[in-house]
Amino acid sequence: MEKLNAASIIIQEGNGGIEVVSKLNSSSDVVSINVEKKNGLMGSQYGVFLSLSTVVKILKKYDCVMTNLPMHHIFFSMINIFYKKKHIAIEHGPWVFAIGMKSNILVSWFYHFWLKHSKVKILCVSKDLYCMYNLVRKNNVYIPNCIAKIESVKTTSLLSDEIRCVFIGRFDQQKDVELAISSFLEFSSTCSLQTSFELFGSGIELDILTKKYKNEESIKFMGYSSDARNQLVNYDICIVSSKFEGLPGIVLEALYVGCRVVSAPFLTGLLELAEYPNLRISSSRDYKDLSIEMNAVLNQNFEPAEIREKLLRVYSQKCVSDSYMRLILSESRGEE
Repeated sequence: MEKLNAASIIIQEGNGGIEVVSKLNSSSDVVSINVEKKNGLMGSQYGVFLSLSTVVKILKKYDCVMTNLPMHHIFFSMINIFYKKKHIAIEHGPWVFAIGMKSNILVSWFYHFWLKHSKVKILCVSKDLYCMYNLVRKNNVYIPNCIAKIESVKTTSLLSDEIRCVFIGRFDQQKDVELAISSFLEFSSTCSLQTSFELFGSGIELDILTKKYKNEESIKFMGYSSDARNQLVNYDICIVSSKFEGLPGIVLEALYVGCRVVSAPFLTGLLELAEYPNLRISSSRDYKDLSIEMNAVLNQNFEPAEIREKLLRVYSQKCVSDSYMRLILSESRGEE
C-alpha cells in the first residue's frame, strides 16, 4: 500500500474506528493527535476547543486529516479553505438531528447548512446513520465501528445463581444513566435470583446519581476504568440506555464476549445488529419495557463462538482498519 501522510484527531478514548487507523496499521504514515492532552483546551460535551494555530499546524503538515466531532468538522473545514487538504469527518452519532433536540436550534441549523454545502467526506459508523445523513447530503461513506481488543471471552452462555448487570459509558444526558438504573431496579424486584449492577464511567451526572442511590446495596459506581471493556466477560447483562448513538462500540464488544445486551431504542446504530440473539431492544424508553427485555434475554439461547465469528466478518479491527486505509488512499488520489 502506498505511503500516506494523514492524521487522525483523537478526542476521547473508545471512538473505535478513528483509533484503528493509527494504532493497528503500523505500515502506514497515519498518526494520531490527541488534542485533549496536548494541543487543546477542554470544552463542552461536543468536544475540545482547538486554537487556530493548532489547526493551521496540522493542516500544513498533513495531506489528509480526519476529525471526529462536529465542532472540529466545521472548524477544520473553514480553515481548510485556504489549504485545500483532504478532510474526512467521522460521524459517531446523528448530531445533525440530535443537537437540535438538545435545545440549541441555531447550532442545529448551522450544522445542517455546513453539511449541505461542505465538500468534506462524511464517514458514518453505521448503516442507518449513513441513510440518515444521505437525507441531508450525498458525499458520504459507511465504515462501521470496530470491536476493541478483548482479552477474554465467554465459552458458554450459561448463567450462574447471580445475575450481574453492567453499564459502561459517560454519565451525561446523552447516555441517560438513570434510565439504566431504574430498569435494573424494576428487573431486580421481579427476579428470583440475586442481582447486582455495576456502573463504569465518569461525567457530570456521576456525583448526583451516586448520592441518589447510595442506599441501594445492589448498585455500585465503579468510576472510570481503562480496563472496563475487558471486565464485560464477568457480567450477564450489559444495559445500554443512550438517547442517541452511531454504532455503540460497547454493544459490539458485549456481544463479542458472549454477554447479553439490553438496549433502549435510539435514532441509529441498532438495526444492523438486531439479528443477534443475545441483543434485545425495548419497544420504548420506559424503564418497565427495558426490565421486561432483561427478563426475556435471560431465556435467549445462543452460541458465543458463532456470535464472535459472525461479528468478526464485519467489525474486526483489521476489516475496519483496511477500509479506513482504502478510503484515505482513494481520497488522496481524488477517486470517487
